[in-house]
Amino acid sequence: MNARTPFYGVAFALLCIALALAAWRIVAHTAADSLAAADPARALGWVDGHPDALLALAEQQLAAGHATQAAGTARHLLQRAPLEGRAWRILAQGEVMAGRTDTARELYQRTIAATPHDIAARAWLLQDHLNHQRHAEALGEIDRILRISPRLGRSLVPALAQMASDADFAAAMIPLLARQPPWRAPLLREIQGGKHAQAERVFDLLLQAGDLDPTEQRGWIEALMGQQRWGEAYAYWVPAVPPGQALTPVFNGSFERPISGYGFDWRIVRVPGVAVDLQADADPALGQVAHIRFNHRPAAHAGLQQALLLAPGRYRFRVRMRADQLRSDGGLEWVLLCASSGHGPLGTSERLSGTFAWTTLTWEAQVPETCPGQWLRLRNPVPSGIGQFVSGQAWVAEVSAVPEARP
Repeated sequence: MNARTPFYGVAFALLCIALALAAWRIVAHTAADSLAAADPARALGWVDGHPDALLALAEQQLAAGHATQAAGTARHLLQRAPLEGRAWRILAQGEVMAGRTDTARELYQRTIAATPHDIAARAWLLQDHLNHQRHAEALGEIDRILRISPRLGRSLVPALAQMASDADFAAAMIPLLARQPPWRAPLLREIQGGKHAQAERVFDLLLQAGDLDPTEQRGWIEALMGQQRWGEAYAYWVPAVPPGQALTPVFNGSFERPISGYGFDWRIVRVPGVAVDLQADADPALGQVAHIRFNHRPAAHAGLQQALLLAPGRYRFRVRMRADQLRSDGGLEWVLLCASSGHGPLGTSERLSGTFAWTTLTWEAQVPETCPGQWLRLRNPVPSGIGQFVSGQAWVAEVSAVPEARP
């Protein structure tokens, strides 16, 4: 028993020494971890070769313009942590400072191979691709950066829209957009804003490639109309018209096809107290008609309207309607309005009220040179207030417009 006592004593002493060393390592690493970013030199005093401290020291040396020292620190870091891609970036930045771009490019590529999410390295490669007109490669980097950090889209997407003003860059963009990257919709919305005029070619290219989906095409048409560019909007809307559908001045005037609700087709606008739908008329010869129900509430218009693109001149409008107990203070009327401000009504029909069988109304309107687009709607001409109450029902079967022959 006594013979073993020295053995246990030695073992206990060794255990205490091991625990003390482990505790020291914990203390040293904790201190080094806390000092690594703010004071890397002191952190390295606690733990020689601490990776985060070496990286912070190399970045400090590089920021101070000591590229050679920074490179030495980065190489030391690579010895301690061979997979630390940021060390390769430090070396690459040093090469850039020395003007050795080709070497820097190789080092940045090694950075990304080791650390694919290194935004700084990808940003340098992106600029390098742009400098050398490598559009496809630049777009690839933009795609990867935006996938890694979507929040950068707030600055990159407007820049991308601006770069699309270049015809070659825009053409290179189309194959990538065809893969539906997550930044496609924000980019198209940015271009729709009208701040990047030449970038709008992207919509042309997507349309030519058959890669502009109906929702995007609709959004672009509505954006152009909102900018009072009705002729361009019409040019984009025409390809969406079903084959065989006549492009008459009033489109789908007989309501034979479903209402698309955008462009130069009928629109059903939500108006409180008014319901609009399409239904088959009791007379088979009339086919489908628009049915409007007024529920005795104030209504400025009937919620049925269409955008028109009429050339300057005089037009004769023709409307077939019937009504059942249609009541309002001043009666309802069809009106043609200019889409741009500064114009009064271009023409109105007679006022409609009461109950009447199918009746054909005709009226005229004059479109001036200064009116690039128009709105046709059934409205209540009474100013807002209690006098705007409307009740009853109306049916519309045919609406058309014909330019009057000039002498």
